[in-house]
Amino acid sequence: MQLRLVPVVELEPTDLGVQNFVELLESGEWEVFWEAHLVSFGLRPIRPGSWFVATGEFASQATFNLLARVHLEWDPQSLDLPPELDHIGPISGGYAFVLGGSVQLEPGCCCDLSDLTNGARDVKATQCQFH
Repeated sequence: MQLRLVPVVELEPTDLGVQNFVELLESGEWEVFWEAHLVSFGLRPIRPGSWFVATGEFASQATFNLLARVHLEWDPQSLDLPPELDHIGPISGGYAFVLGGSVQLEPGCCCDLSDLTNGARDVKATQCQFH
């Protein structure tokens, strides 16, 4: 089986207007709701219920605008100027470990796409566990 690192972006439910996350989770309706909610934006999670979306999903102008709106708190279609560069932080996300098409490990808290060096080190350290 092939182990792949898939770059992902984290989308928090509240950033997409979901206020009843805990209720949906407790009722067992979260995975179905979240998938349908992301699909309404032209996206899909890397696995059911995950807050992570593969970066390749942001290929259309609409999905890229959504990412800009969520991350920058700015609407690219507005007449307002975007935030200054020194006020823009990294996009939350990182790299998901995918083995044979199945997500084995998602990024943890406070990760971003600059964590590739740490991801590569972790793959080397755990590679023997997947054989």
